[in-house]
Order: sequence, then C-alpha cells, then structure tokens
Amino acid sequence: MIIYQAQKSEFLHDVHHRDIEEVILEAFRARTGHKVSPEEIKAWANSLTFMGKVMVDDDIPADCGVAIAYPSRRPPSAWTF
Repeated sequence: MIIYQAQKSEFLHDVHHRDIEEVILEAFRARTGHKVSPEEIKAWANSLTFMGKVMVDDDIPADCGVAIAYPSRRPPSAWTF
C-alpha cells in the first residue's frame, strides 16, 4: 500500500521544511486507521532524513518520483522506499 508519493523536490521540501515523520504519520493514519509507536516514528525520522541526504544528488532529476509503501500483510515485514 502506497503511504506517500511525491516528486523528489516535494520530498526534499517535506524532509527539510516539515517534519517528514509527521507527514508520513498523517498519511499512514489516514490510509490505515492505525497508530504506531513513538519508536517507529523516530525510526521514520532517522531513515527518511538519511534518504533526503541521498536524494539531494543533482544526478537524480527533481521530477523523479518518490514513493513509500507499507506492506499490506500482517505482521508487516518492512517499509519500501
């Protein structure tokens, strides 16, 4: 299930000017109706901030798509970026 979808430029804006973990949390709650632990939210902040550092590369076009998917099976095994 796609939780977040944006172009690179919008993703980088969300990382650098918004709290990306809050953006993902809002989208996650809207799509699943579930809550997540504070530890999970902290993990999102850490990993997505790192991915933001990777995505700054000028070789990656600004209109490149970024999607974050949550596994639909239970228990979830991993998120996909």
